[in-house]
Amino acid sequence: MTPADILVVEDEPDLARNIRILLRGYGYASRIATTLAEGLAELAAKQPDILILDIMLPDGNGLEILRKIRLDPAQSNLAVIVLSSLAQKKEIEAGFAVGANAYVPKPYDPEKLLSAIQLLLAEKR
Repeated sequence: MTPADILVVEDEPDLARNIRILLRGYGYASRIATTLAEGLAELAAKQPDILILDIMLPDGNGLEILRKIRLDPAQSNLAVIVLSSLAQKKEIEAGFAVGANAYVPKPYDPEKLLSAIQLLLAEKR
């Protein structure tokens, strides 16, 4: 069985690297994009099983990717976890309103992130 492919769109290099190490430790394959443009290119190249998406990126708002995903019939069922330091109730609600499947605030708890991943993968089966 091939490992789940997870695309991480995160502009903080240390955080992206730590997430990649965490994912690898649990047997997941991962790719990193540091901008919206890179994230969209990665999505076009190969749809992941799960997208972990930061909101505040250097070239725009990550929720823009999420809006595009939800409008694209080929990608509309992609599981998306928003990982953001924007963690006020209204910001979390905004993430769910545009289609997030899960929302994990930064600084993130690795166990919460892994739980969200495992739940979303179980739902896909």
